[in-house]
Amino acid sequence: MSTEPADARTACRTHVDLISGFLGAGKTTFIQKYCAWLREEGISFAVVENEFGAVGVDAAALKASYADIHELSGGCICCSMLPNFTELLLKLAGRYERIIVEPSGIFDATSFFEIMELVRTRSGAETGFCAAIVDPRCLCRLQGEELCVLRSQLAGSSSVIYSKCDLPDLPDLAVCGEFLRALAEDGTLQIMETPAHLMRQKDFGTLLEQRAVLRPVALKKLNHAALFHCPSCKPDVTFTRAQLEWFLTRFLEGGAARDILRIKGTVRAAGGGYFAVNCTVCDCMVEEAETGYGILYFIMRGSPTAELRVRMDALFSSLPA
Repeated sequence: MSTEPADARTACRTHVDLISGFLGAGKTTFIQKYCAWLREEGISFAVVENEFGAVGVDAAALKASYADIHELSGGCICCSMLPNFTELLLKLAGRYERIIVEPSGIFDATSFFEIMELVRTRSGAETGFCAAIVDPRCLCRLQGEELCVLRSQLAGSSSVIYSKCDLPDLPDLAVCGEFLRALAEDGTLQIMETPAHLMRQKDFGTLLEQRAVLRPVALKKLNHAALFHCPSCKPDVTFTRAQLEWFLTRFLEGGAARDILRIKGTVRAAGGGYFAVNCTVCDCMVEEAETGYGILYFIMRGSPTAELRVRMDALFSSLPA
């Protein structure tokens, strides 16, 4: 079954799905599963991938399996990259049945509805479902402005999907649900019974029947570029897996790293190829990768400090054999 765009002479009706969630919630993993289901069903689709950092690590993961991946990196599609995002949606509308949007983890969902009003008027494309992916293990780690971001994402979500429920240290999901409904100021906020890793055909079918409505919640307008920064580092060393895991563990233990919310990227492996790094406030994952840029990106609260770079260099120079 084809996922190629419809012929220009047979333009299709397009729905735009928004998959939001805070940094490291598991959006890309969910989208990979959703795309696989769409392909099985013969539903044409494209993915718009937005990275706050300069290089699209998540887009690379999706491109390994799917052709129609469109990347917007180096800012947020709700602010600095809004014109690019709007233009891309207008270009894709009518060519695919579903356009799947994965915004940065610090996305303001209210902007999506403003953009879609313009897109609907000019192209006929409609808003599809809007799901917020939530890692329940990380909720207690979010604070201040991060909770404001999550609140914005919940305000426009038709449902919440829990992720990473197959990992240890899972909190009480009923308590998490109460917290999310209070944050969204909506006691009826729908939380999918099936977590992301167990979703099947009927669950995706349920999602496609949903339509998002922006809740009338008072939201704080945030300047993402001022609140969050994304410094990068290109290590001039190669790593074994053990060395890389040692570095990440020691680095995140230091006080200088307390404001880091996400580390992602690739580094050169000692035996050739690369390791892909994906760290959140809850966990750190290292996987082998055939290709990469050899760059790590650090998404963090506030501006990077000199102390952070000094600690990083000290750890690079003292890697265990």
